[in-house]
Amino acid sequence: MAISIKDLANNLGKSGLNFDTDNPIQLVLGQWVLERIKVAQAKLDEPKGSNPSRSSNASGSLRNSIAPETRTFGSKVVVDIMANSYWDNLNSGVNGTLVNFGSPYSFISKGPAVNDIARWIRDRNIQPQNPTMTRQELAVIISDSVKRKGIAPVPFMDEAFNDQAVRDLADRLTKEIKINFI
Repeated sequence: MAISIKDLANNLGKSGLNFDTDNPIQLVLGQWVLERIKVAQAKLDEPKGSNPSRSSNASGSLRNSIAPETRTFGSKVVVDIMANSYWDNLNSGVNGTLVNFGSPYSFISKGPAVNDIARWIRDRNIQPQNPTMTRQELAVIISDSVKRKGIAPVPFMDEAFNDQAVRDLADRLTKEIKINFI
């Protein structure tokens, strides 16, 4: 039984992937998308820097926000991978005032919001090494440091959805179409 691209997209759903277990094309596309999301999430979980317990997954919010959304435009199917709004800042990195990562993003006039850093310090239960320093003072110091040094890229989306991954999807779909529809 043949299915049009538009029907395929409509059957995938608007708020995530809903699979028709009788449709091999949907299963291949859905499996590939979920595999790619797992690759992106695993990249966020990798150790960062010299501390093996430190990852790019500070609160888990970004990792948990990665999800597919499908829509159709005429005969085209678009599968967007959605994530928290700051995903590309981490994926591409942010240039500091002293360190340039070649990112399209830069800290120029100010660095990350001190309140965001303070919330991160609180959530991770980080205590200043100096007992006379408050967490708010530590947040200001960290914010200033991040402004100078920037944020190194963690290309979790670039690696998950690279050209090789797209070729892999094309190969899988071609194989399924030959097996089931030709």
